[in-house]
Amino acid sequence: MAESTQHRKFQRLVQKFEPQSKLIRVWGLKGGVSAQTTKIEIRQPDGQSKKLVVRRHGPGDLERNSNITTDEFRLLRITGESGLPTPTPYYLDTSCEIFPTPYLVLDYVDGDTELAPPSLDDFLLESATQLSRIPRADISNADLSFLPSLQDRCAEKIGTRPAKLDESIGEGRIREALESVWPWTPW
Repeated sequence: MAESTQHRKFQRLVQKFEPQSKLIRVWGLKGGVSAQTTKIEIRQPDGQSKKLVVRRHGPGDLERNSNITTDEFRLLRITGESGLPTPTPYYLDTSCEIFPTPYLVLDYVDGDTELAPPSLDDFLLESATQLSRIPRADISNADLSFLPSLQDRCAEKIGTRPAKLDESIGEGRIREALESVWPWTPW
């Protein structure tokens, strides 16, 4: 796709959710597995610039769940409102007028992937602290009926060992731990 065509598409996108803002830059983000992620920078009417992410799910995700973009948008709203540190979703477009698939626009969270953190202990403590917030989040009034049940999918994954385990990630130990408590009944 020519740069000018891409720029025009993203400018149209910006006009849909912030009509007074101007698109400054567009660039792809690497590392996404299930979705195409694009970073955009816009200039708002007050002169401030804002960086956002545009997520478009791929065919595999859309085949499994044709509403995945809407579901992700709703879930990000719920988690953000419950106080969890998740990107703020700004806009959802399921019309497929600009792109051939639905997309959502959310906050860009600046950071780097830490493959070898300077202090593994500090990294694990921070990860555990953040993860422990999830089951404590107050979502008692949230409608989560749109989320798929993962019980069957997890049972299939845990119950079907691959011919060769990936020991670079300790898959054998992980599977042993999961199999020892499966099926898991949280409440």
